[in-house]
Formats: sequence, structure tokens, C-alpha cells
Amino acid sequence: AESTVDVGHLDQELGNPLLLRHALDCGVRVIAAHCATVGRNKDLDDPKCPQIESFDLWLRLMDDRQYVGLLFGDISATTSFKRVEALKRLLQRQDLHPRLVFGSD
Repeated sequence: AESTVDVGHLDQELGNPLLLRHALDCGVRVIAAHCATVGRNKDLDDPKCPQIESFDLWLRLMDDRQYVGLLFGDISATTSFKRVEALKRLLQRQDLHPRLVFGSD
């Protein structure tokens, strides 16, 4: 059984997938750990900055054509129980499959 550390009270602001844009815009190749499948972050594209699923923010970046060849997603932990909904969505998104990699946990 997989277990993770509950960081509950810790600030996860720096884990926001949208913060990867600067590196991507500089041409850095990025592999997002676990496809950002756990957690919530501010939607920095929305002036109201609502908290939304980190996975949805990562998908937004993956859908941006300028990041094809630069942004990838690691799927090593996506089969864990708490990530099953994201896994279903990843399986449906066949357009993303060439950009998914398996990194060992």
C-alpha cells in the first residue's frame, strides 16, 4: 500500500504548475512529477485567483502548443488510489500519451 506524508499546514504555493511557465518559456524541458495529480493551487490566470486542482493547471499547460516538446508528465504514481480520477482522464487524453513518461518512485 502506498502512503504519503500529509503536509497539510505547509505552504504549497511553489508547487503551482503555472509557475513552470518561466522555465518553459526559456526552453527548459520539464517533467512534472506525478502530473501534478494531488493538491490545489491558485489559478494565476484568473484575476480572482481561485484555488483549483493542480492537475487542471498542469493540463492547461499541456494544452498550450508552445510547450509541446518541453513539458512532460511523470505517471509513476498515477495508479495510486487517491489519483485514480486523474488517471482516468489521462487515459482518455490520447493526445498526451507521447508526452507521458514513467519515472521510478
